[in-house]
Parts: sequence; structure tokens; C-alpha cells
Amino acid sequence: MEKELNMEGGLYELKTATDLLKKAKMEFQELHNSPNEFVLFNLLCTLNHLRDWILPAGHKSYKEKEETGCMLTKEEEFHKSLHTNKNYVIVNSLCNASKHFKKKERTPETHIKCGFFAGKNEAGHSLNYRHYYVEIEKEGNKKFKDLQEVVEELLTDYSNFLDN
Repeated sequence: MEKELNMEGGLYELKTATDLLKKAKMEFQELHNSPNEFVLFNLLCTLNHLRDWILPAGHKSYKEKEETGCMLTKEEEFHKSLHTNKNYVIVNSLCNASKHFKKKERTPETHIKCGFFAGKNEAGHSLNYRHYYVEIEKEGNKKFKDLQEVVEELLTDYSNFLDN
């Protein structure tokens, strides 16, 4: 059963967090089929702000509750958990870096590889398929991960929350 978390605002028929998740899934599929920066930008922004659609009041709604030992709602617990979710932190950093036109110390390094790579591509992908990579570790040796994997894992976290 889907949770219907209604927004007072929204945009036309995008009224709930479930609606925004559906938008994110469509953008992810578009990115997978034909990777480009326009779709990537929209997807990162959608995933970054979906947290706000789940809990419009933001962390203010539970900050005092935590200080007094009161129980948090499921929405508040999930919102809080995203602050330490590695995939959300990456998406949030990239989204904010694109919005403010500057990298912060915590902004992960990114790069693009174009080509058809065994184990990374599927039938139908072009020989010049774009792979977006993002740094996932700053300590020691740099490690990079395909951004589509990061996004897919975060989409799964959002889906598991909103669909239960």
C-alpha cells in the first residue's frame, strides 16, 4: 500500500511524495536508457528534494523531540536517517554543488567515461554510452562508483519507505 503524504503545494498533479518518487523513477529510466546531464540534473534535484516532500517541516519537527526523548514519527525517523545515508549524502552534495556553482570540501569528485564496457552496458546501449562516476571515499585511496548505482540504491530506500 502506498503512503499518500499530501503537500499543501506541489505542482499541478505532483502533489505527494509518492508522485515525486514516480517522477524520479521515470527520470532514472530515462538516464539509464540515454544518459545525459539534463536528465541527471533533474534526477539529482528530485531525489534531493523528495526528503522534503516526505517531511515538509524538516528537521525542526523532530529536533525538540530528540532533545526531550519523545518518539519520532516514521517520517521523522526516515528523514533523519537520510542524513547518514551514504547515497543520499552524495546526491545532496552534487545537487547543492550544482545549485551554488561551487564545490565544498565534502563535494565528491566526479568524472565521465564514454564507451561500451563489459559488465556495465546492456544490449541496445550505444558504443559511446556515458557513465557518470562519483567519488565514494575520501580517505586513503580514492574509490569511484557508477552514479546510476548510487541513485538506484537511494531510489530503493525511498521506495521501501513510501511503499510500506
